[in-house]
Amino acid sequence: MEEQRKLEAALNDLKMEAKINSTSKQNYETLKEENESIMREKSKLQDRITTLEEKLSKTRDKQLRRKGGNSSVDSKTRRRSIHKDTFGVNIVRYLPRGSGLRLYYVYEVKLMVGNKEQWSVYRRYEQFYDLHKQMKLTYPELEALAFPPSSTNWFKWIKGDNEEFLKKRQKDLELYLQSFFAVCTSIPHCPLADTEKPLSNEMLAKFHSFFAHSVMETTLPSQTTTEPV
Repeated sequence: MEEQRKLEAALNDLKMEAKINSTSKQNYETLKEENESIMREKSKLQDRITTLEEKLSKTRDKQLRRKGGNSSVDSKTRRRSIHKDTFGVNIVRYLPRGSGLRLYYVYEVKLMVGNKEQWSVYRRYEQFYDLHKQMKLTYPELEALAFPPSSTNWFKWIKGDNEEFLKKRQKDLELYLQSFFAVCTSIPHCPLADTEKPLSNEMLAKFHSFFAHSVMETTLPSQTTTEPV
């Protein structure tokens, strides 16, 4: 009887291991499919941004001709010559804040205007989302931008076993911001598209508080927090 119980226990262990392996394989395949889907959506988004920029450029040229402006100067080219070569936005790193159930991350967004002005702001994922949600109400053209999804694996998040996810989110949020500016600087009635007023720290701060550099951000954010995740 003892031998039989041991054999049954060993058999149950094998069944459990087989079930776990099967689940892991299914999860891997699911993640692989999701990643491929995200890459396809990114490609579609870039195509839509390009198409939108071209349409907006044609609209601006028509407006210039109606106002008697110099239609021989392509508005899209002029915008890029002023903004693209003198402005940059990158997310250079992410930093943990808090611990356990109160753990969250901030992303250092570095903005550069010309060779003189550059500053960093530290923003949580929720603040990126608020920017997207608020600005697309003012500029419907931003509706086409795909926003990076939130995390659903809280267990791994609390354990801190989320390095791969954070790196991907960093890249996705950076791509979102770069696409955000590409669209905004193509919208005729957007202040960021006004080539008569070069981009600056002050202009971006007035455009949205997300880009405003505060005195507290002259140093790194505190390592401790009482804010929820």
